[in-house]
Amino acid sequence: MILKPKNIVEPVIKWSGSKRYVAPELSRHIVKQKRYIEPFIGGGAMLPFRQISSAVASDIIPELVNLWNQIKNNPEQVAEEYKNRWKRLQDEGHNVYYEVRDSFNKTKNEFDFLFLTRTCVNGLIRYNTNGEFNNSMHKNRPVVNPNTFREIV
Repeated sequence: MILKPKNIVEPVIKWSGSKRYVAPELSRHIVKQKRYIEPFIGGGAMLPFRQISSAVASDIIPELVNLWNQIKNNPEQVAEEYKNRWKRLQDEGHNVYYEVRDSFNKTKNEFDFLFLTRTCVNGLIRYNTNGEFNNSMHKNRPVVNPNTFREIV
């Protein structure tokens, strides 16, 4: 059994390869400087532990960057958008996941992307050769409740 350290910050975004379990230790090795630069934000595990007041975060995935900007600038809207999709999933069933996925593949909407990261198999962000998100829904794992998610955001 792997025990989660007590100072772990719950992720807003599920992300493959997350450093959240090692972030507290890694942060002790970041040289103190004026600005922290995170070139691969992913799930943002390092940001709470950076010990530097100024930070710049980026990534190559536009919808991920757009989502982080929404989290930073409009956290209430992020929580509400997640809640709306979550409620549909509860009321209408797993086909909602695939509707959201289809919508995301057409629009690259960051709120659809968030929902997919929280509900796809193992939180793995996968695209096919056409650039379409193609991971399936994780049916054996409970989806985080919107009230809990709001607290995390």
